[in-house]
Amino acid sequence: METGNMIIACAFESCTNPVIGQCPGYKSSCGRFYCAAHSTDNLCSECASLKAQDDLVTDYMETAARLDKHIDKESGSIVLAIIGFAGICFFVVKGAFGGYLVIGGSIGLIIALLVILIGRRKRFVVERARVSEINQEKPDFAEFYKAWKAEKNKEELKKGLAIAGMVTAGVIAAAFSEGQRKRETRQAVDEELRRHGL
Repeated sequence: METGNMIIACAFESCTNPVIGQCPGYKSSCGRFYCAAHSTDNLCSECASLKAQDDLVTDYMETAARLDKHIDKESGSIVLAIIGFAGICFFVVKGAFGGYLVIGGSIGLIIALLVILIGRRKRFVVERARVSEINQEKPDFAEFYKAWKAEKNKEELKKGLAIAGMVTAGVIAAAFSEGQRKRETRQAVDEELRRHGL
């Protein structure tokens, strides 16, 4: 297309096709001209390529999130984790009282660890099968899912550490409070004994 002395051509290298429009841009303004062969949805080939990449990443992220939820449901790993956590709590609570309850707590801990290990193994088997199926439809999904999962695990670890920190602070505060109460009781008893000359 000619406008006065200026020739407007498709931005695609070596293209001589007639220009049919100007690209508005994707995520930022563009202004390149394009022909019918080198445009998609009113975008030049470069902006269309960027949009296609973003769409692919979005699709893979949504698929990974759906897959993760599906694996949790199918493998029952959430239920098994809750049972495992309950066993650990049983160990901590019952074991804190000493005596024969430590044995019950130890058994609870062993059962909890076994349940957690079984749940993790089952999750791994289900996950591997589903990722393999999806990878046939979506090339390189397995690598994407592995990276996505690693990033998700980092976030969950940070949340877990924050929760563990709060729980630890609560336990320490409770232990300190209990220790403080015992000291105050002991001081009151000692004062009363001194007052009576004992």
